[in-house]
Amino acid sequence: MNFLFLHIGLGKTGTSAIQSFLAINRSKLLEDSIYYPFSEKDVAAVDYKPTGGNGLELAQMLMNSNLTEDVCLSFISQLFRDAEKFSNSLKVCLSAEKLANPNVTKKSLSLLKNVCSKLSIEIRVICYLRNVFDHAWATYEQQVKRTGRTNMFDDFIDSYGYPFDVIGNYSAIFQTNIMFFSYEHVCLVEKNGLIGHFLGLISSDIFLGPDDLRIVNKSLSPECIDLKRLINLCVDNLEFAKIIGSEMSEFFRPFTDKMWVREDLYNVIQQRHYAQLQDVEDHELVRLGRLSMHTDYRWVIDSILLDQTAFKESVNQVVADIEHSSLSGVLSRPRFSIVKQSILDLSTTWKSDVLSGNSLTCIASIY
Repeated sequence: MNFLFLHIGLGKTGTSAIQSFLAINRSKLLEDSIYYPFSEKDVAAVDYKPTGGNGLELAQMLMNSNLTEDVCLSFISQLFRDAEKFSNSLKVCLSAEKLANPNVTKKSLSLLKNVCSKLSIEIRVICYLRNVFDHAWATYEQQVKRTGRTNMFDDFIDSYGYPFDVIGNYSAIFQTNIMFFSYEHVCLVEKNGLIGHFLGLISSDIFLGPDDLRIVNKSLSPECIDLKRLINLCVDNLEFAKIIGSEMSEFFRPFTDKMWVREDLYNVIQQRHYAQLQDVEDHELVRLGRLSMHTDYRWVIDSILLDQTAFKESVNQVVADIEHSSLSGVLSRPRFSIVKQSILDLSTTWKSDVLSGNSLTCIASIY
C-alpha cells in the first residue's frame, strides 16, 4: 500500500515552518522513503520564507469545478512515478493551505479518494486546528503584514469566519483517515514542537537540530501590527507595503504572550460560532489535546507586552530604516510625519488603556 499525506494547514498553524523544514530536508526524507515533491517556491522555502507549499498544483486541480477522473488519475499517477525516480518511495507528502480552500468541494475530494483507491494509495489528511480567537487575530495580522490592510480588528471581525465548512468537507469524505490536532496543545507539550510532531505522523526519524525549530512567518505584537497598519495608510505602493511587512517580521522579536480579547468581540464570535465550535471540540477525530476553542481567556496584565520604552525604540528604528530606504520616495513625506508622531503617541495610549482596564483593550487596536 502506498500513502499520500495531505497537509492542509489550517492557516496560521505553523504551515510555513513545516514547509521550510520539508524543503530543506528533502534528501533526508527520501532516506525514510518519503518523497516531498519539488516546487518552484523551494528557493523561498529553504530561505525560511512563507510559500504556498508544494501542494498548490493539486489544490488548483481540486478547486476546478469541472475536474474529471481522468485528469485526477493522470496527476496522481505521475506523482508516484516521480517518487519512484528518486527512491522506492511508498509515501508522498504534499503540503498547502490552499488545499483547505472553501472551493475544494466534497465532489472533488471524493473523486480524489476514489482515484487513489483504484491505485492502491491510502490518503491520510493532516490538519492542525487553532483556537478561534488566536486564529482570527493571526489571520488579521497576516493581512496587515502582507496585503496592506488598513482597517482595524473591529471591522475585520465582522467578516471573519472560521473554516468550519472545510473541516466538514474533509471529515465527510475521509472520515477516519483525517487527523485533527490542536495546534496550541502540540506546541505546548511536544518535546520537539510542531515539526517533531509532524514528522511522527509521516513516520520520519530525522534528527532535529536547533535550526530546524526556528520560527517562520513569526507573529508580531499588537503594537507592531498597528504600526504596520498605520504605515499602510501612508504608503501609496502596495508592493512597498509588503516589503515593509517582511522587514518588520525580520526586525521585531516574535510575540508569544497571551492575547487580550475585548469582551464585546469575544461575544460576537461566541454567539456566531458556538454550535460549530462545540461540534469541533467534541469531534471524535481530534487525536491530541482538547481544542478549547471557545474557552474564556484569562485577563492577566503581566502576560502583555507593556514595555513602552522598548516599543518606542523599536518604532524609531523602523521609521529610520524606512526613511533611509532607497524606496523612501514612495512615501508621502507630510503624511508620514503625521503618522510617525501618531505611532509614537500610540504606545502611551495603549499602555494607559491596558493598565486602567478600560474596556480591556482589544488584541488589535482600539485607540
